[in-house]
Amino acid sequence: MNTTIKNLTEAMAYKLDELYDIEKRLKSAIQQCVEQVSSPILKEEILKYAESCEDKCLKLDRVYSYLMKEPGKGKDKVIDALVNSAKRVSKVAISDEMKDIMLISCLKNINFYKMAGYETALMFSWELELDTASTLLEEVLGWEKQTHANLSKIAVLDVNTKAAEYNNQT
Repeated sequence: MNTTIKNLTEAMAYKLDELYDIEKRLKSAIQQCVEQVSSPILKEEILKYAESCEDKCLKLDRVYSYLMKEPGKGKDKVIDALVNSAKRVSKVAISDEMKDIMLISCLKNINFYKMAGYETALMFSWELELDTASTLLEEVLGWEKQTHANLSKIAVLDVNTKAAEYNNQT
């Protein structure tokens, strides 16, 4: 289906459709990755990230209401590639420690992609002067930024350290 975008409201709805699709599909994809994780701290963070997908969809539903639109059938193919990358690395990493490092890397890629999408939608909402929608999108973007910070902290303080220890033993 070809979509024509004639104004900023339609551009925002198009971006929201992509984000909504990502959140809907990401929860189960992330939960599949959890089975490959050895770090309990990382596992907890990934499960929290997967659960937050539902909350983000609820916020997006509210944003749609301010646009007076329903969620569309947006399909995001980039997220498929990013999720497939996460699935692949768990098969090629030689140790549990390396799986954890590589999964963090893949999750950060997904997280950055989503942050870019939410920032774009947020800029549209500012331009359209949708104050409540802006607040909702800022909150979701804040959650994404917090996830990024948490993944970085886990990598530095837990996962990378264990991988370095593993490397010194071989």
